[in-house]
Amino acid sequence: MRRAWIGSALLIVVLPLQAAVLEIGRVTHAPTLSEYSGIGMTHVDGFTSRIPNNGVPISEKTEAWVGYDGNALYIVFICHDRQAGRIRARLVNRDRIPGDDDTVAVFLDTFHDRKRCYGFQVNGRGVQNDAIWTEGGTTWDFSFDAVWQSEARVTDEGYVVLFSIPFKSLRFPPRDAQEWGIFLYRGIPRKNEEAYWPEYSKQIAGRLNQEGDLRGLESVSPGHNIQFIPYTSFLGARTPVGTHRDANAGVDAKMIIRDSIVADVTVNPDFSQVESDEPQETVNQRFEVFFPEKRPFFIENASYFTTPIQLLFTRRIADPQRGLKFTGKAGHYGVGALIIDDRSPGELASIGDRFFRKSATFRALRITRDVGTDSSIGGIYVERSIAGTSNTVGGLDARLRLNQNWFTTLQGVASRTGDVSGNAYRGSLIGSSTNATYEIDYDDRAPNFRADAGFITRVGIRQIQQAMSYRFHPNRKFLLSWGPDFFTNDIWDHAGGSLEHAFEPKLTFELPRQTTVAFAVQPDRQRLIPREFSNLQQPLALSGRRWGVEVQTSALPRLCTRSTFGERPSTSFHLRGSPRTSHPCETLSSRWKSIRAIHGRGRTTSSTRNSRMHSCIA
Repeated sequence: MRRAWIGSALLIVVLPLQAAVLEIGRVTHAPTLSEYSGIGMTHVDGFTSRIPNNGVPISEKTEAWVGYDGNALYIVFICHDRQAGRIRARLVNRDRIPGDDDTVAVFLDTFHDRKRCYGFQVNGRGVQNDAIWTEGGTTWDFSFDAVWQSEARVTDEGYVVLFSIPFKSLRFPPRDAQEWGIFLYRGIPRKNEEAYWPEYSKQIAGRLNQEGDLRGLESVSPGHNIQFIPYTSFLGARTPVGTHRDANAGVDAKMIIRDSIVADVTVNPDFSQVESDEPQETVNQRFEVFFPEKRPFFIENASYFTTPIQLLFTRRIADPQRGLKFTGKAGHYGVGALIIDDRSPGELASIGDRFFRKSATFRALRITRDVGTDSSIGGIYVERSIAGTSNTVGGLDARLRLNQNWFTTLQGVASRTGDVSGNAYRGSLIGSSTNATYEIDYDDRAPNFRADAGFITRVGIRQIQQAMSYRFHPNRKFLLSWGPDFFTNDIWDHAGGSLEHAFEPKLTFELPRQTTVAFAVQPDRQRLIPREFSNLQQPLALSGRRWGVEVQTSALPRLCTRSTFGERPSTSFHLRGSPRTSHPCETLSSRWKSIRAIHGRGRTTSSTRNSRMHSCIA
């Protein structure tokens, strides 16, 4: 990093990191688990640990072989293990690999813009995870599902995994010679170990700015890839009072334009075969419950519409009749455009209502522009209209890297509904080093701000959240790391009155076999106001405190347990391999969530936040 003084201003120029280069070639034939060398594949070793000890060689020998042909990219992992009998790998549903399974993964930044990447992960039984990572985000998007093949075999010396990723399942620029970003990953959960090629250091904030360069891909293309999926359905019923017949038909279509732009068309879509929602508690919830999108039309390239404030939530579109969507990358520009209708408001309205048999129309336009090697700016416009009424939201946003350790995201938007307008702002500052992390988020939403097509749970507030942590690494056999965590959450209304305050200091000890012991105290207070609780005549103040010890472990090969001792003790157990919606011993995303629930006699739960994500796709 170079610094230069200009007048009284400090100019910071961030130089790109020197990327590792992986040059690959065409294979003579597709590899197998037993035949991968000598057919033109490139050998990779030198995996470096990120966790628990940053920057040291991986504890178990790990190799990879990478190559391609005209149809697919191939990666073979050879994972040696001096204690092969302790490898954990279970047969589970796709995208449900438990957090303590031994896994390998490949991340592909096909546009090499360091903004988003595909993630493909396989355990020792060949079970697949696939997802999309957006830089500056907090979690992987598992709604992405591609068509690809995997094989795996556990041996006396470790395990072997083969990835076969068809180019038709990827999007990339229309060039004869491709240059992509790449990470190769191996996780050894019993040692709490994550390792990458090239090195992915904790000393540098960000993920994709540290990726390697994948070169040698020539004359490959996803093809013209035109898909049409028509359907028709018939219904006939005879009852004592008459006969009823009904027929229905529709089509979904997808077209790839110049390898990188995707056009999706839907006419009278049928979502009856879409995976059902996972169970969630929706009774007595203070705020709206979030359900992720699962419908294929909306999933393709959904990250192109992502902004710090979620202004487009496609689950609002319940019953579309026709829709058109364009998404993709052209040079330094990312584009997402959507227009679609929704018949559900007219179907739910009663006779005489002005919305009866009327359809709502949703329009969205999102444009981003890459700036430098690891920054971007963008704009978004979203509109929902029905029966002469409309709600529009538009604004600008930016993601800016300040130096190797710090980056910031900013967004400002304005909404208009009839003659009523409102603004919303969001800003984040995130920094990290080998031992310390810090994040601060600021949200400001005016009382009149509305985003009918988005997911906004609360308006009329100003909120500041902070998370800080520091870790000591003593490098002892039974103590991998320890250190303090601090989390604060403060919410005020626009008149300046405090609505919520929470402060959580915690002391955490990380032990082998994904075992953590944390001592915490969580005092908080809340003020309920009539604007949010219609039954209240005047504000109601509540306070509470939680304290105790949380023990979480995956040490036993068939049992996972999480126990909390203190003011509200609880213990949960899970037999590994049994079906469930999510693994109780997985650590979750790298960002907190404010979760509030009112308990009897004025007791409240305080803000909780999720810890680091060490599994699923790392």
